[in-house]
Amino acid sequence: MKIEDSILKSLSEITDINDMLKDETMIDQLANSKKFAMEINQRVAESKITEKEIDIARESKILHFKKIYLNIKLIIKVSDLLHSVLVFCSFVFWIYQTSILCINTHFNGT
Repeated sequence: MKIEDSILKSLSEITDINDMLKDETMIDQLANSKKFAMEINQRVAESKITEKEIDIARESKILHFKKIYLNIKLIIKVSDLLHSVLVFCSFVFWIYQTSILCINTHFNGT
């Protein structure tokens, strides 16, 4: 804002265009303004690059956590299936024990 104010003040004081071309302070102010604008443009470009790097890092973390979530989901499904198989096996074991008892009773007569 300070640069803009000084340029506007200098412009308001000049009455002839030839005076503006000869005014060293005005030329220096415009050169400084141009240099400052270039620095700002460079910083904006750097910030865009940094923003893209942050987005890439964020996406990779999201994908990482998504993979972990899917692995946990798979483990839960396999665990549920294993639990169901074990419950079924205990039922089959009970039927086996009962049938052995019946066969022994029938053939042994006790």
